[in-house]
Amino acid sequence: MSTTHVVVTAVAAFLATFSAGSVFFRATWVVRLIAYFTGAVVTVLRARSFGHVPFPLVYLAPVVASLLFAG
Repeated sequence: MSTTHVVVTAVAAFLATFSAGSVFFRATWVVRLIAYFTGAVVTVLRARSFGHVPFPLVYLAPVVASLLFAG
């Protein structure tokens, strides 16, 4: 196991913990994040670029799910 592997794993663990804590304590920026990704989906749909719709949805779905499961 290399030092790089340990550092990357520690950073990923910190980011996951921070994200979970933010949702658990209902950080206001989580709602803004939902609005941002919803806007991205609307923009892609208005541009009729339907092949690109899944990309913002991949990021939007876990944010919405975590907010729903938080409360």
